Amino acid sequence: MAREYFHAVMAAAIVLLFACGSAVAAGGVEARSDPAGHFYYGDTLTLPDGRKVRLGQFVADADRSHVFGIEVFDRSGNPDPAFNGNGFNTATIWGYYENADQFVLQADGKIVVEGYAANPAFKYNTQCYPADCGIYPAFARFNADGTLDTSFNGSHGRIILEFGDWSAAESDALVPPVGVGLDAAGKIVLYTGDAGPGTPAARLNPDGTLDSTFSSAYANPVQEVIFYGEPSMQVQGLWWDPGSPGWAINLAHQGNTVFATWMTYNGEQPAWLSATMKRVDASTYTGTIYRTAAARSDSAGLTAYGPVARVVEAGTASLFFFGEKEAGLFAYNLDNVQALSSIQREAFGTVPKCTWDPPEGLAAATNYTDTWWNPSQPGWAINLAHQDDTIFATWLLYDSEGAARWLTGIFPRDSTGKYSGNLYITSRTPSSSVSYAVTAHVAGTASLAFASGNDATFTVSLDGAFWDSVTGSVKIQRQVFEGVGTSCK
Repeated sequence: MAREYFHAVMAAAIVLLFACGSAVAAGGVEARSDPAGHFYYGDTLTLPDGRKVRLGQFVADADRSHVFGIEVFDRSGNPDPAFNGNGFNTATIWGYYENADQFVLQADGKIVVEGYAANPAFKYNTQCYPADCGIYPAFARFNADGTLDTSFNGSHGRIILEFGDWSAAESDALVPPVGVGLDAAGKIVLYTGDAGPGTPAARLNPDGTLDSTFSSAYANPVQEVIFYGEPSMQVQGLWWDPGSPGWAINLAHQGNTVFATWMTYNGEQPAWLSATMKRVDASTYTGTIYRTAAARSDSAGLTAYGPVARVVEAGTASLFFFGEKEAGLFAYNLDNVQALSSIQREAFGTVPKCTWDPPEGLAAATNYTDTWWNPSQPGWAINLAHQDDTIFATWLLYDSEGAARWLTGIFPRDSTGKYSGNLYITSRTPSSSVSYAVTAHVAGTASLAFASGNDATFTVSLDGAFWDSVTGSVKIQRQVFEGVGTSCK
């Protein structure tokens, strides 16, 4: 998205940053070794004390990330050693495609930098590459000594603003910022407009938090984009796209790893795939998608299988979480077909809060949201989404031909403490050239009895009408792959 910049003089109560400086050199690019990369900068501006400042975009050699860059020169035109030791520093918003455009000097000597940050989730949409949509105004602050001020906006060290709906492709067509200034109370004001003095669009408190008392000139409310994927964020549970019902993705989140099982379809039949996804930045997890096939052992009983016959790489997937709206994006390349889906938690009751490595351990948990299995029977699992007194289960198993299939069940808690209900098999049929109709058939019944938060018995009776005839029970426990696992409450 093209951005235009205008140098304008604001009202007397406003100290406008660009009005404080005069351009003394055209923009350009310089190679740097501290850190290694290239700094693409705009005009050189003058601080009130005579020092010069350049703002722009730093592109790191190591990972090609594009982040805010700031360079400060002393009065002699040399890199200012009083600013971060070498006159240069960077600030990462998301780390995808970012550029620092303008700044304002606070009374304590701190420099607030404003620019734009492109939501990295949109890099999976080829129509938005490299950063043609999902662009938001963003701020960071540097201390007087040039170090990044991590106290800005609480512990975040940066703030991103949005105007209206988080999913807007062009940040709700917000007209370009033309200035950042301080009002008489020292609050930070963002001005936008096509020309002239600009229109006040948003205001931050001196500490970088969003000023909720400010009335924006825009009809859509101004709000902060929360860094939803930060380390304290847990994404464990069942996610779906309500605009495209019939499929879902279950996430078991432990530490920096998400084990995802994707309940989808192969033609008209249900099929599941899996991916072990690693955190690659504050909000993104990526990994390889696998197809699995196995044959049921006729003599071993319920959910017992012979050796997994085939595990095949089928593509790649990424998950990106953002906003405090329990929302994210699921991007994948499956069999060389790329797609992007908005996802949100599937809420049918009170969504629990989850904690990795709980000090009390898993046995004490009374919420059973997790992926469960029997370690002596690898290859199958059951995902449980537990909200209030109801469990929504997705059972990942195989048919008599060894194909990966899934069944679902809604299990309310009964007076004995068990959770039980019908099991369903779903199928889809084309209802038009671009959409499908999903139907569900009762395949049997099942129950879950919990001896503790990490010990349960899964009992099943499948009638054979829509599935193989199977009856029996099996012990299950949580699947732990990092630390002691994750528990919810």
